[in-house]
Amino acid sequence: MKSQKEYWNKFVLAWDGSVYDADAQKLSVLEKLATLFRGKLRVRHNFAIEFLKPHIHGRKVLELGCGTGRLSCDLLQGGATHVTGLDISETAIATAAKRAADLGISEDRYAFKSGEIEKLDCRDFEFDLVVGLGVLQYLRPESLPTIFASFGNAPLFFEFHENSATWLNFVHWIYRKCKSLVYRDYPFYRTISRRELRALLGQQAYYCQIGGVSFFTTCPGPAAGWQAL
Repeated sequence: MKSQKEYWNKFVLAWDGSVYDADAQKLSVLEKLATLFRGKLRVRHNFAIEFLKPHIHGRKVLELGCGTGRLSCDLLQGGATHVTGLDISETAIATAAKRAADLGISEDRYAFKSGEIEKLDCRDFEFDLVVGLGVLQYLRPESLPTIFASFGNAPLFFEFHENSATWLNFVHWIYRKCKSLVYRDYPFYRTISRRELRALLGQQAYYCQIGGVSFFTTCPGPAAGWQAL
């Protein structure tokens, strides 16, 4: 099993290309099969943008697990004053900074930093909204109370891999087992229950599921389709 850093430094660009650019040419047979199930990740991204639009104007956003900066750049173009993107992969961070520069976004509006989120103190960064897609499932449960405490009273918007009995979860479990046993490279990963999140947050939060993807938020006044977490 590889560390998170080793895994994502090696795989992040191929993964990103397979999800958003339909580029699977350099992938293994297993990964090419996995791309058949990655359409929901584009759904996840698009839903996040639409939900966050009314919440980002004039705000400084902290994105955990920013990857190659696609969401961060969309938020900057959508009206966020500043975005700080954190990711464990230096490869991802370098790509994110280049993406922002290529889009002509002023350098004083973004900061992309690499490091283990479990070892970073989020209080070191300026933010008044926290977002994260595809990141909580890679963090160990014992680190989450400290991480969430460091957000203070900032509104939150996160996607999480829900612990539920679905055929997609079963397929993903098989995928992870194959990667762990055959390639010995899949890092720590786990699914998360709504009950765990309720206990972790300790405040009013809302939940919805879109296209097989689960989200929660503490942003006020969520739209129809959301329910109490």
